[in-house]
Amino acid sequence: ELNTAMRQLLGELNDRPFQKLEGSRRSWFDLLDRPALRSLPSIAFEYADFKRGRLPSFFMTTGRLVPWGSDRSRKFRPLNAP
Repeated sequence: ELNTAMRQLLGELNDRPFQKLEGSRRSWFDLLDRPALRSLPSIAFEYADFKRGRLPSFFMTTGRLVPWGSDRSRKFRPLNAP
């Protein structure tokens, strides 16, 4: 009941003419925004949360040693880890 009343008022608002411009909200939407709309992507959005961490320079990642800088110039290397 409330949603029906809001939908009706919103339709009236969108069709109301602007005071200083030609047309209404709906006419400007149809002119500018509707042609630019695209369909939704076929793959759903997947949220991922990343944290920035630090690992020792001798830490094994994916089974191999990952050096950082010159031999022992730094103790730790930055890591972007999920």
